[in-house]
Amino acid sequence: MDKARQKLLMMYLDDATLSWNGNGGKGKAYVMNLILAIPPTQHEVASFDAVPMIVDPLPGRPSIMILVAGSVRFDKGKEKAFQQSFVLVIEEGKGRIYSDVFRLQDE
Repeated sequence: MDKARQKLLMMYLDDATLSWNGNGGKGKAYVMNLILAIPPTQHEVASFDAVPMIVDPLPGRPSIMILVAGSVRFDKGKEKAFQQSFVLVIEEGKGRIYSDVFRLQDE
């Protein structure tokens, strides 16, 4: 996200959903437009957890939920805490993003 956003977009499934601070949409075009509209960022990850999902959102494809917490600075602004969760679907041995939820933490 901080240095190679174009490469990040390849990780999303065509019908992926993305929610950014409560505003969400579906589809790769929506994800691409939102990610490219975010000002330059600098993330610092404080913690992350990854757990296999008991019920897969797409039958027949194993899934993993990843939870991330840390801080982000937008375009040299003030540092803010964030939480983000991803659901990765395993496809041909690689994780692809099925769902992405990002939330800045209020101060």
